[in-house]
Amino acid sequence: MRRFSVRSYRRLNLALAVIFSLAAPASAIAIPTAMVTYIETSIGGAAYQYDYTLINTSSPALNLDVNLYDVFVSFDAAQSVNATVPVGWNEIHGTGFVELFSTSSGIPPTGNDIGPGLALAGFQLSFAYRAGALAFDALFTNPSDVDNPLTFAGVTEVQSPSPGGPVPEPNTVLLIASAVLCCGAIYVKGKRRGQTLR
Repeated sequence: MRRFSVRSYRRLNLALAVIFSLAAPASAIAIPTAMVTYIETSIGGAAYQYDYTLINTSSPALNLDVNLYDVFVSFDAAQSVNATVPVGWNEIHGTGFVELFSTSSGIPPTGNDIGPGLALAGFQLSFAYRAGALAFDALFTNPSDVDNPLTFAGVTEVQSPSPGGPVPEPNTVLLIASAVLCCGAIYVKGKRRGQTLR
């Protein structure tokens, strides 16, 4: 039985270097993200109530002081809305939109913004129709340039039950899957040649 050659180890090192270099850029870029989830409830006739939770899904480690403070939700301009917000937040609404915003900058206890990795429930919108998923734009504080907030656009999502644990980031899953596939391929190639790893 032969051991792996230096050439095989070099190939393995090259493959792992490529995998790590693919995973590194995404984790180094700190783009803030948000999620707006809802629970839909029929309140009679064609009317529906939506209980929203605003979530700053940005990484607390990479986005320190990137707080969610404003969410602009768009809906059918032919419809109207009634809004209720939690303490420390306010709302303005008009034709086809409702804007939800923090009344005091900073995260609790000094402010009402939503910090990275945190969520705030208690936002309630009622429509005379079944609105479903709606487009939203989120604004975040920008520690590098306070006059130019960071933005994120998305679509509201139906709230799912609380997960049992943290979900790994896609880069972590990709890295692990690539490493397993790479090691498996090297093992199979070595086995075909009659070599084994020692």
